[in-house]
Amino acid sequence: MRLIASPTRVSLAAMLLLAPFPWQVTAAQESAPVVAQATVTDPNPATRPAAVPPSDAVKALYRERLGRNFAQRTRSMLQREYVFIGMLESGKTLLEVALAISPDDPNLWRLALDYAVTMEDGDDDAVALVTTALTRINQLEPDDEVMRLRRLLRKVEAKQTVQERIAAIEILLTPESIQKIGSGVAARLAFDCAVLLRQSGDPEGFERELLHALDLDPHFPEAAEVAAGYFRVRATSAVEEATALRAALLANPTRGAAAMDLADLCLSAGAYRAAGTILTVEAELLQTNFPDLGYDGILSKLCIAFWGSEQPESALSVARRRQEALNRVFREMLD
Repeated sequence: MRLIASPTRVSLAAMLLLAPFPWQVTAAQESAPVVAQATVTDPNPATRPAAVPPSDAVKALYRERLGRNFAQRTRSMLQREYVFIGMLESGKTLLEVALAISPDDPNLWRLALDYAVTMEDGDDDAVALVTTALTRINQLEPDDEVMRLRRLLRKVEAKQTVQERIAAIEILLTPESIQKIGSGVAARLAFDCAVLLRQSGDPEGFERELLHALDLDPHFPEAAEVAAGYFRVRATSAVEEATALRAALLANPTRGAAAMDLADLCLSAGAYRAAGTILTVEAELLQTNFPDLGYDGILSKLCIAFWGSEQPESALSVARRRQEALNRVFREMLD
């Protein structure tokens, strides 16, 4: 989506005319009933029956429909490739009306958040709207950890220096605060704190907060992978190196690089059965009948693992099945 400065602002009234409101009817619906009603209406105001006011349920229904209509109009603007600034400003007005009608609708506040982020560089009020939207979403959906983390990170990013941001995160990582925000959100804050400490030249603080993040959430993939790479380089033994790689693999089992690094470490240390177990899983995930250097490399290491663990028949079976699959493909190509 591209924002384009518009010489004229789109009129809110013009936009409202385009919206099919719930109380609007077609011309065909208007014609006959109106004439019929005119023939039976009592001309005397004194004896004419009083109009029945709409019930609260009907009012609520129309408010909900009106708010939804305004929200749809606003959302459609965000989906356009080219958007004029004036249209966004008018859309913001529609959004404000929708929020006034349905202030407890979390979906409306999510839309307001997206809208405010889009206008943040061109509207002074958008910054305040982002903060308000995040606060309201957290109030309406307190179990949404993503929005909770987003709100806290916005507070941290409002600080100007690295030291101020570190201090702000440390306040959020007190035991009392962790109990309120949850260990998952706290783990991501601790990881961000570790990154800031490394940028500020504090390796000990980096290690401390990185381990803190893993203590809070052992299955946090990004922290586990960074820890695996960092502590593997600093490991003084194969056991420490394997422990770091194992933690990264458990945090993100789909991470093939960590699995292969652990398998290579097991092969170099003579742990052939462990290497065979890891390589068997990786070979099944990458299985193909066509030539593939990566897959063939895994099978070669798997054969070594089988031979090293005194399973020569299994090693020969792996090589034989692979050769038969390749021969079958080449024959089909020739035919």
